[in-house]
Amino acid sequence: MTLPSVPPLSLSEVAAELRAGAGLDMAYEGVKRLAGVSRLATSVSMSQLLGKTRPYWGAVDAGVLGADYGFSGVAFVGALVPQIDAYLGNVQIRQFMTSTYGGLVQTTLVFASDPGFRNDIKARLLDNDFGFIREVTLSYYSGTGNWRTPELAAGSPAATLFTGTGSFQLDLIKL
Repeated sequence: MTLPSVPPLSLSEVAAELRAGAGLDMAYEGVKRLAGVSRLATSVSMSQLLGKTRPYWGAVDAGVLGADYGFSGVAFVGALVPQIDAYLGNVQIRQFMTSTYGGLVQTTLVFASDPGFRNDIKARLLDNDFGFIREVTLSYYSGTGNWRTPELAAGSPAATLFTGTGSFQLDLIKL
């Protein structure tokens, strides 16, 4: 469900959107993330929550798959937690990676089985304080049954999500 885009908005509606129990307060980390503010923010207003939808939220640890991959390329693979989320139809995310090879880069998202939708997916990479780093848009490719960016020149911001190893936060948003 999406929160109402005009007031009034209740804390119980916010709790339902976050799949949280009773007793939710505005200092809760999920409220800050839903509002799009830093984890370090001291306050969130109800107006910052108007029209928001909770997408897939996860933590991701990006590591190197191999330094001699394909045409002397490298793949940064993200290990996601959780791998399964109701937002994506409770289908396991099997792999998520940015690969560079032969002067080209591409980011790919692979589900373990068909999640039942073909929407484009925006992948938004955040730091651990929910600060924006970068984002790419992944489109469904019927030839392989996965979602991916186009192959673009290495370093292209439209195709590069991970640029190195590290621990991040990730939003996956169906468009």
